[in-house]
Amino acid sequence: MKRFVVLFCILFIFIISCVTYGPYTSMRQYGYSDSRLDENIFRISYIGAQNQPEAEVFDFLINRCAELTLQYGYDYFIMEEEERYQKETKGAIITPNPYLGLLAMGYTHQQITLVTRITCGKGKKPNIQNAFDALNIIEYSKINKAGNPF
Repeated sequence: MKRFVVLFCILFIFIISCVTYGPYTSMRQYGYSDSRLDENIFRISYIGAQNQPEAEVFDFLINRCAELTLQYGYDYFIMEEEERYQKETKGAIITPNPYLGLLAMGYTHQQITLVTRITCGKGKKPNIQNAFDALNIIEYSKINKAGNPF
């Protein structure tokens, strides 16, 4: 019975820790948010899940930039500014151990937030470093249709 409970707990933690792409909600504490600053200028942020790699957070951010660009009828976007924030949480878990008494294990979680401002445009993408074709981003994105990274 104890094995079943331990296995169930591990499975439960694994399931709730799976990262999916979507808007930020207070329930899950990660995801994207965006606001329109002008007709073709947007501010987009993506708050990564705990210990989510920065490269994956960037993939989700750039995917949302492309979605917004296409949603408002534009063809490309230029990333104007980028900001990076990192939050670290440290703590300890104390568990009973029949042989050693109480066993304490320390942990550290980090959460990365990336924020960018984009300017969207129509027509052919300019040949500059921070310009992206929105349709190409969506087509070659590492995020599948279910919203999960490959």
